[in-house]
Amino acid sequence: MEENSLRPPLGNKNINTIAFQIFGDAGAIIGKPEPIPPNRKTYTYSCQLKGSAQVIVKYAPLKEVENQVAANQLNLNAPRVLGNPFVIDEENERGERSEKAWFAQEFIQNSKTLHALVAEEGYSDLVLGSFNESIRLLAKMHGSLNEFVALSALPRFSQEEAYAKLEERMRRFEGAFERYDQEKVGNSETERWKNTLAKIDKTALTRFWNDGETLVRWDYKPDNLLIQQNGGLRVFSIDWVGLCIGSPWIDLGFLLSDLPKDKRMRAAKVYLNSRKIEMGEEKVLNNLRMGVAGAQLIHASSNASNLTNNIDPEYSMQRLSSHLNQLEKELTE
Repeated sequence: MEENSLRPPLGNKNINTIAFQIFGDAGAIIGKPEPIPPNRKTYTYSCQLKGSAQVIVKYAPLKEVENQVAANQLNLNAPRVLGNPFVIDEENERGERSEKAWFAQEFIQNSKTLHALVAEEGYSDLVLGSFNESIRLLAKMHGSLNEFVALSALPRFSQEEAYAKLEERMRRFEGAFERYDQEKVGNSETERWKNTLAKIDKTALTRFWNDGETLVRWDYKPDNLLIQQNGGLRVFSIDWVGLCIGSPWIDLGFLLSDLPKDKRMRAAKVYLNSRKIEMGEEKVLNNLRMGVAGAQLIHASSNASNLTNNIDPEYSMQRLSSHLNQLEKELTE
């Protein structure tokens, strides 16, 4: 398949084309787009518009744009989509037709990711307060399923479909482990990881994921949450791809993975109180364990795919190791 000339990394010619399609002005975006995160191959850029405004320009599935517009209409703290998305109809890696889009969204001024706050401050009152606000926003999202479905179609996976998706994720590790062993000669980690993955009850995990009638936000992790402190604490949720219907504990697993275990229960109680749900402590602990382990498995499988495809190999290798080590810890303690 011929390479799409508008894919990242962006050059001046391409950014002018994108600016014209989105804003009707080839010179609307000035200066050099800055990749987010810096110094990595990415599909997300911070850009300067004429005047003083700043925007985020992304290349993503068209479905993400539709979901983000719906979320914004429902006041779910999604950045506003600006201008007109520039839709590209092309073949994906499987030879299927795929619609993706360049689109612009508002830049949230004076904000930091929750992940960055944790790195800077540990578990300070500000950080714990930010987690609580993130949980309350998540509870609001989960309670908006009917309204969201009226605006944007969401998939509901059968047990068979969910199991097949999990199987596909598990297969990703084969090539990644070979690559890891080539780079880390003499290491003992991959055999240990294989043993951990072999213990996962895939049927139980997919049933757990499908057990619920909530809007599953998916990838609701600290580096997809922007914390704005001006005029009171406010949380913005970014990256609206992957939404589906299922269990709320998937999202809690993504969010609470970074919290020490002694703080997770308190965070879960904030969620249950926000949704007025009563649940015994033993069930909460089991759901948290399953949710966090599932989130680590999902993250690790994405890193495994990137490593196999030679996408940011050093970073992918480091993240693969981190997520699988945490998965092992969650399942053994």
